Amino acid sequence: MKCKNCVAGLFGVCYERDYCQTEQSALVELARRMAGERGHQLGEFVKQEGLSVWRSACSLCGQPVYVDVNPAPDEPDLYGDVLVTDCPQGEPTPAEEQPEPLPASLEEVFKS
Repeated sequence: MKCKNCVAGLFGVCYERDYCQTEQSALVELARRMAGERGHQLGEFVKQEGLSVWRSACSLCGQPVYVDVNPAPDEPDLYGDVLVTDCPQGEPTPAEEQPEPLPASLEEVFKS
């Protein structure tokens, strides 16, 4: 999946990437919020070699979560244990109590 020619793409954010940066960022944020509602604290998302998938894990219990920007038909773009099970070591944080994501600066968007 390549750039989808959104506003971010017009600024070259997705240049030479094999995915849409805006979509990937939105899915990561959604995964963090959903995991937080179950008490998980996610670490960094790491792109899996040769796939359109990023993986993270709860820093408390180790359960994984995956973000796929190009899932197969009828497959989810978010999946993993942190989305369906409560963290045995964490405290759930309702979505309305979670901090709002900070907008990315242009410098953050263009790095990597």
